[in-house]
Amino acid sequence: MDYLEVNPVSFYHISHTDTSQKISEYDGIKLDITKIKIDSSVLANDIFNFAQSIKLNIREKSFISKDSLYASNIKSIEYRPMEEKIIIDSAKMLARYADEEFFKRAVYQTGRMNVQTDSIVCGNFNIHTLLDNDKLHIGSIDVYGLDAHIYRNKTYDMDPNAYKKLPQEALLSLKQKILIDSVKTHDSYIHYKEFEKKSVVPGELYLDRFNLTLYNINNDISVLDNTSSMVASLHARFMGKANLFINVTFPILSPANDFWVKGHIENIDFPDLNNLTENLAGITMASGTGKLDIPLISGNSQNSSGMIYFSYKKLKIDLYSREKAQSTKGLTGSMANLLLNDIFIKSNNPGWLGKTRPGEVYFKRNPQKSVVNYIWKSIQSGLMSTMGYNNKEQRQEKRAWQKRNKALTK
Repeated sequence: MDYLEVNPVSFYHISHTDTSQKISEYDGIKLDITKIKIDSSVLANDIFNFAQSIKLNIREKSFISKDSLYASNIKSIEYRPMEEKIIIDSAKMLARYADEEFFKRAVYQTGRMNVQTDSIVCGNFNIHTLLDNDKLHIGSIDVYGLDAHIYRNKTYDMDPNAYKKLPQEALLSLKQKILIDSVKTHDSYIHYKEFEKKSVVPGELYLDRFNLTLYNINNDISVLDNTSSMVASLHARFMGKANLFINVTFPILSPANDFWVKGHIENIDFPDLNNLTENLAGITMASGTGKLDIPLISGNSQNSSGMIYFSYKKLKIDLYSREKAQSTKGLTGSMANLLLNDIFIKSNNPGWLGKTRPGEVYFKRNPQKSVVNYIWKSIQSGLMSTMGYNNKEQRQEKRAWQKRNKALTK
């Protein structure tokens, strides 16, 4: 038989808890099966190879999230047994409400997201491993046409009970055993904007040519050891101009959830950042260019530390909004305070002697925020250190680093 169509198809899923029962209904689905072959050889060897393709056409039926803030849908799911491949066509997760209404309904501070992809291709999907050993094993997941827009309104309070797991925690807490050799995004686009108190409009940044690869997503304790690590490798273009390279290693079984960051950002013109800095920190990057090298930042469940080299020239920073600068807290507030207090910021690094001032990294983790925020704030602490702002821990690390260098040069 070349082709079988079943239309419409309805699915019912019933889940029970101690106190309730939930029934989910999926109707109006079309099932297409191509090149069906059922004979003694198929039945004897692999019953799942009875067709070339099994395709569910969902017809973009929406599935509402538990908190009712998002609607998700896909066009179709296709399973090709002989190729061990699953193809998901046009996946979307879209906010159901406009900005103001969304944040009111969310109650606490969160990011409003609109995410869609052209297709997701899962290769080397081993259905026998799943059925025989209850382990989901996928060789590769390739995401094409990812387009993500994220908006965070920071005028709302954080949920006091919120806790963001670090990647190892999240992976090992899954009930389902999984092994995914690699997940890759191809030429994606990420746009982020953030609204702060006393901002007039949100600050924005974007990454295009965004190619993220995750390796060795594995929570099977029986095959993991102390050398097993999950690795994230990112190549992207920052604000349409500067190439960015970041590598993060997560030892999966680390009790302290250790991680290591290495990276590089090529030359960027500082005035290109004004849409971000003026609206979020009340400062204007009047002139200058710079680049960033991250030889190593180490982090864990508590804090991060390390060293960066932020090289720049002709840096000039001005106050854009005194009221906004005075209200800004955290590391960006430290930069604004340098200006408010008329503290001189050196315009070149390296200076006239040709020696690059390193930036000391130290940041205490906020467990209410994601690992992306944690890594960014760690890098930002090093940038501030380079320009003259150091907290107590950074000053101690700087003295220790200088002492080590003197000992090595003797």
